[in-house]
Amino acid sequence: MGMFDSVTVRCPKCDEVVEFQTKAGGCTLQNYDADRGVPPAIAVDLQYDSEWCYDCNVEIQLIPTIPLTRVPMRAVVKR
Repeated sequence: MGMFDSVTVRCPKCDEVVEFQTKAGGCTLQNYDADRGVPPAIAVDLQYDSEWCYDCNVEIQLIPTIPLTRVPMRAVVKR
């Protein structure tokens, strides 16, 4: 069985907890609350992914609250 990280959100319709899984993070079974923020790699991986809320039978999509089209980067000398 593979390791993964999870992001939980509340269903906008019924407030039930819905879990998204990702292999983009450290894959150490970390659990993140989407409202509190997630690491950038996980945000990029899960943007526009969807899961079902089985309590009210709706599909929920994760959408970033800020654009993830470009991330500033810089070069550093590796030691």
